[in-house]
Amino acid sequence: MPVQIDAPNGIGLWDEWGLWGSAPNKVAAVQNNDGDTGVIYGHSTGRVRIQLYTFSPIFGVTDPVTAASLSVVAREYDPGNSSGRYLHLQWGTQQDTPYGTNRAPEVHAAAPNYGTYTFNAAGGELALASVNANHGLYYGNNGGTGWEVWCTHIYRTVSFGFGGGGMSMDSQFAHLVGSIAALIGGNLLLREMPRLNRALGNVKLRPDELETAWRAWMAYRHPVFSR
Repeated sequence: MPVQIDAPNGIGLWDEWGLWGSAPNKVAAVQNNDGDTGVIYGHSTGRVRIQLYTFSPIFGVTDPVTAASLSVVAREYDPGNSSGRYLHLQWGTQQDTPYGTNRAPEVHAAAPNYGTYTFNAAGGELALASVNANHGLYYGNNGGTGWEVWCTHIYRTVSFGFGGGGMSMDSQFAHLVGSIAALIGGNLLLREMPRLNRALGNVKLRPDELETAWRAWMAYRHPVFSR
């Protein structure tokens, strides 16, 4: 059964954490587990701060997926003196309150070392619409001098079967076209799909599948969000 592991590729609907270190932006800061080299940080003296990311959408697979999870590598940087400290791993794009339960790892228990904290999706959270939504961190405390958490790495893990109940070479290719969309860059026109089809080796799309693969790629390049 295929497993796809990917780091964020863009900023999501909420962007409230800070950036520290040598990473050029808050996406690059969490794409690799590089310790304090590049991190995002959550800090406040009594308010919620949400940081959400986009991930490469998964296309052409069975809905719902078999398993999915969100993992973060984080540590407490400053314990502060605030009460009610919480860090939730947020799966999906619901705002204002943590989406679901069991998303509050005791990050401060691992201070000052980094620890890996994972949320495992279940039920409706395994639907492709949820898997392909924004994911990230939901941080807060009840005041005081503030509690600061650093996060150096975020990644999503998805296990799935190919759509239609089979694992034909055409189905695998259709999935790969969607999955590598982040690596293509620039603009891809529908008329260029036959050339891309030829360039990717022996696994080919049928002529009637070229437009489907192109539309999947366009959906990645121009996502539509609702709040």
